[in-house]
Amino acid sequence: MKTFNLLFLYFTLTFFLFSCEKEGSDDNNNKDNPESPSVEFNWQQAEISGTEHDWRGITSSSDGTKMAAVEMSGYVYTSANSGESWTRNWDSYGKWMGITSSSDGTRLAAVVHEYYIYTSADGGDTWTRTDERSNNRYWSSIASSLNGMKLACASHNGYIYTSTNGGSSWTEQTDSGDREWEDIASSSDGTKLAAVAGAYATVLSPFYVFEYDYIYTSSNGGATWTKRSSAGSQDWKSITSSSDGTKLAATASTYLYDEGYVLSSIDGYIYTSSDGGITWTKRTSAGSRAWKCITSSSDGNILAAVVCGGYIYTSVDGGSSWIEETDIGSRDWTGITCSSDGSILAAVAKDENKIFIGRYNIEEN
Repeated sequence: MKTFNLLFLYFTLTFFLFSCEKEGSDDNNNKDNPESPSVEFNWQQAEISGTEHDWRGITSSSDGTKMAAVEMSGYVYTSANSGESWTRNWDSYGKWMGITSSSDGTRLAAVVHEYYIYTSADGGDTWTRTDERSNNRYWSSIASSLNGMKLACASHNGYIYTSTNGGSSWTEQTDSGDREWEDIASSSDGTKLAAVAGAYATVLSPFYVFEYDYIYTSSNGGATWTKRSSAGSQDWKSITSSSDGTKLAATASTYLYDEGYVLSSIDGYIYTSSDGGITWTKRTSAGSRAWKCITSSSDGNILAAVVCGGYIYTSVDGGSSWIEETDIGSRDWTGITCSSDGSILAAVAKDENKIFIGRYNIEEN
């Protein structure tokens, strides 16, 4: 019966996705797109002691020297040399789902699935559990302002929560709506937020009925939210923002899970916006893939996105064209981050004892 239900899930979802008319302009019809220079990152691998790690998130300081990564088994790892070496400096109860950093890398904030939000003011050496309001929620993502004082959290089957005092207290932003929030991004001052909501399935045995959602933005720190329908309703996975909040990039795709492992996927696309989310362009040049996470430089020109069961893809022209980074192979990527200027990337994947660092010289290119 379990296999029967999964097959119905797959075929029902496939039929629904291909029968839906996707909105947003197509980059193939945009003749003003410049051709991207042929730039590839040079990749290195940092070995992490122990067995394979179920990495779930990674973050970086603005200059790319300080990094922090979290894994499902409860550990936080930090690096002070741009990812060349890593230190395991905290073990916590629960499953880490996401982490964010201030510009200088001293203030960190991370979320634990069905547990609390934690913050650090010393680069990850010590951690503080935040107030009771953050307890027992299905946290999925967290974003930070440059100074680390304004935070925003997304949760599955819940609301968006914000803090203006570095996580000491939290506000439930009910105007965001109770949704399957997947990811959230913030401008440098924390006033402009962008979040994506994923699909959820209602079981009408033996069928599944899927409801898809939208991209949402806020211009007042999360107090009120606007649904951005230009890109259509989809199973959104990740979103990233430029420092001023005007350039956004988001990924969409659907995974079929069984006991935490991806059985198959319905591929989607990358979408970009240059007006704070009002209008969107579907980046077909990146291909239809099982996109997972995406990250952006502070000016929004350099983008990097990872595929679950695929490669890392990079763009240096705001998403107009993309390079497939084949040097580090196809993996079950789960997270990616970059320095403010986009010259340093760091990525993590499921069941790997490595963290992957990519660099390229912006001045030469």
